[in-house]
Amino acid sequence: MPESPAPPTVPCLRTARLLLRGWREADREPFAAINADPEVARWLSAPLSRADSDAFMNRIMAHWASDGYALWAVERTEDGALLGFTGLSVPAWAPEPTVEVGWRFARSAWGHGYATEAARAAVRFAFEDLGLPALVSYTTASNERSRRVMERIGMSRDPAADFLHPRLAEDHPLRPHVTYRLARETWRSLSGMDKRTLLADIRAHHDTLEAAAAALDADAFAAEVPGMDGWTRKDVLAHVEWWSDHSARVVDALVAGREPYPRDGEPFDIDVHNARVLAEGRARSLDDVRRGEAEAYRRVVAAVEAAPDADLLETGRFAWLGDEPLYRTVAADTSEHYAEHLPHLAAG
Repeated sequence: MPESPAPPTVPCLRTARLLLRGWREADREPFAAINADPEVARWLSAPLSRADSDAFMNRIMAHWASDGYALWAVERTEDGALLGFTGLSVPAWAPEPTVEVGWRFARSAWGHGYATEAARAAVRFAFEDLGLPALVSYTTASNERSRRVMERIGMSRDPAADFLHPRLAEDHPLRPHVTYRLARETWRSLSGMDKRTLLADIRAHHDTLEAAAAALDADAFAAEVPGMDGWTRKDVLAHVEWWSDHSARVVDALVAGREPYPRDGEPFDIDVHNARVLAEGRARSLDDVRRGEAEAYRRVVAAVEAAPDADLLETGRFAWLGDEPLYRTVAADTSEHYAEHLPHLAAG
């Protein structure tokens, strides 16, 4: 085992359900189990051995000592379980020196909003305590789960800064990487959101998306979208429909005091979801998908209009969302999602 460095002083951050803290010797075994899990490593180059995991943890502790920031161990306060890490770093392979906010969680922690909750705390520390002017976040282009977290914490994709990972082979499927950004001033402005602005953003982005879809004929909808793993433009529209419907369901349920999706012991798996939506959408006619997307949009607008301002805007209002305000979930699922997929429809 690599020699352990002296434990550095690490600021502790608390959220509604989590404790972001320094690393302990007792973390080595559960951390190694997370890093060795093939499902977790699916978005990495390979699973880590116990020796590699221990060396990684030692490097994290060394960065805390030398830089004053690094990756926190994320502990669930309910039972003390180590869920993974969240924090700040500048990866050696990064294409620029801007500090990155990143995360990695155990498979059992997926689908509960922990990554978003922890990342929001790390972002606040970066901007308020460290005074950083901006943050980036990187992931492989196909890792939609991680990209959704980036959007939920207020980041926006910078397509001009997308890159090929320099440490992966040319034909490696994870080599294409996307870059998301968040400036401190943008982050500060998010807290000034109100219902009128939220609705205006949703409507404006949907109007643009709807105009792009209206310009397409049936052949264009049947054509595959470059870089979307075989998805057609009809598939993209069905995907957008589901997320609008999901957002309406979340708003209606939480405002009414219900959980949007009763837990059945299994975390929400976005990859399984995408495969199901893809299959269901392909079994429907184009007219049905277009009607469904328009109806889902109307439902989410109606849900937001009916929701009390406090429920939409206040942080920590709903345990189901952790520290995330409801409007951030809605914005990520609607206006930001519409903007993300507009190029896929406009390319027709």
